[in-house]
Amino acid sequence: SSSSRSGRRSSRRRAGGEEGDDDLPQEGSEPDGLMDFGGGPMEPMEPLRTTSLGDLWSAYGASWAEFNRCVVPSEFPASTERGGGLVAGATMDAYHHTRDSASLFDVSYKVSLRVTGADREFVADQFLTCNLRAMRPGDVQYACVLDSKGLILDDAFVYLTQDAVEILTSGCHSRQVADYLGHYVVYVRRTGADVAFEESHRGAAIALQGPKSCEALARALDQLCMSLDPAVSSLRLETVDTEPEFVPMQVLSEMPYMSALRLRPGKVGPGADAEHAAAFVLRVGSTGEDGFEIVAPAGALMQQLAAALLEDSPVVQPAGLHCLDMLRMEAGLPRVGTDILPGRVTPVRASLVWTLDQAKMRGHLMFGWQKLFFQLAKGPKFRRVALLLDGPGHTGCRLLSNPHRQPIGEITSTAWSPALQSRVAMAYVRPEYAKADKHILVTVPYNLPTYKMRSKAIKHWIRSGPLRSSYRKLVAACITTLPLVPHVYPEPARQRKAAARTKTFAPEGPATPASPSDSPNGARARLPSVSSRAPLGGGGGPVRRGGAEPAGQALHRNAGEGTRSDVSSM
Repeated sequence: SSSSRSGRRSSRRRAGGEEGDDDLPQEGSEPDGLMDFGGGPMEPMEPLRTTSLGDLWSAYGASWAEFNRCVVPSEFPASTERGGGLVAGATMDAYHHTRDSASLFDVSYKVSLRVTGADREFVADQFLTCNLRAMRPGDVQYACVLDSKGLILDDAFVYLTQDAVEILTSGCHSRQVADYLGHYVVYVRRTGADVAFEESHRGAAIALQGPKSCEALARALDQLCMSLDPAVSSLRLETVDTEPEFVPMQVLSEMPYMSALRLRPGKVGPGADAEHAAAFVLRVGSTGEDGFEIVAPAGALMQQLAAALLEDSPVVQPAGLHCLDMLRMEAGLPRVGTDILPGRVTPVRASLVWTLDQAKMRGHLMFGWQKLFFQLAKGPKFRRVALLLDGPGHTGCRLLSNPHRQPIGEITSTAWSPALQSRVAMAYVRPEYAKADKHILVTVPYNLPTYKMRSKAIKHWIRSGPLRSSYRKLVAACITTLPLVPHVYPEPARQRKAAARTKTFAPEGPATPASPSDSPNGARARLPSVSSRAPLGGGGGPVRRGGAEPAGQALHRNAGEGTRSDVSSM
């Protein structure tokens, strides 16, 4: 009929993109068959939080950023005189200071949750990947918080006290996570279980990271004990047990990694509870270096402790969120909300299988045990890996196989690695490509020159999405092992002796230049094979990292034509 023909003609005109059309589709609107890794749901009603140490950081000239709905310092100025000491600042200076000495970070964006009651361990075991029944009071484990389908809601450091299960989450979508777990606890209580769930009153958190963090924290605590302030002059460290034991400040170096101590003030104000005002000192971190995270109620104790740490100026310097994210990337740990979208990824896909307790899964005591067993047996459709990039790259760039250039994954986050002298990234790829030393390509689209293009051409390239064949740059990349930089964690003497017995000693060869200036002709040195570096966990001992070799130059070898720019003029 004439009406149907006219309708078809109008639809063809709309699809053809005649000149004058202004309803152009948005870039990347068409699906390309890959998983949508970006753009997680946001909680519009989640309140914006602020750190309780804002006045202290402002005195050091902090720049601010919003992270997980909390305003925290992002970086500090490179050189500012205050109190007779030099304040390290800009991100690169803070990075090297953390690797060599110690830096203080504000991690108040983290949210602490508590599960109490006689059945607290049985109930919390169902949505945590660690085994609480195998832990003792004072133990700390890194775990994932799961929903009923086995998908990650958040990651957390979990530690036990004598009367509660404390869960220090990253704070991503904290309102949604607290509501989800709270509704489940209410449901369980209807069956007669003795359990309660609440958000902890300890809303302030700082992280002291670096090889000299232990002695810096001991000096700061000794200084507070000699203070005239009665609120902090009688501080005492004690174990987290049913019968707490006093721990001298000088033996912090003997504190095992992944353990917790209680920092209790001796005197509190009238009507206050000493247990309520106590802080917890966790020997944990997400930087790959030795360090501590201190969780305490917002108040005088946390402010004076942070100030005492910063007064040790040559050793401890403030550092911001950008430096912390760079260290986290090199440590190979994911960031929830960017590398892991809450409610979209399982621990198997996120390469966090080592956090799963299979004894709980075999006993059907963990959320999503069926899906997790299925993915462990068959393998996930995508897997999180680390990349070394030989050029620019950003979140959302698609990955192509080399040389066939078929879509195989997507980048979720990127950062510059000073240790490797290369840009690094976290990405999800198909499992057949998740192998060390696998060379791939990254397609980096750039803005279309719309000022000299016809409307029809604009529509065509926008509909092509991020996998368009022109107006992009192909960057060579190499898949590498996690972590990117070996971890340096304190180990017990027994573990060091066991690692020394299995260590292989290679004959010493000629030294490789550590930087372009050290090489004879000034050229960039080539990175050794990725598979020859330490595996997850950093290998056998606290080996300090020396000068690393640049990684980007080695990727040209097998990249083919992957580094040229494909541009077609319209």
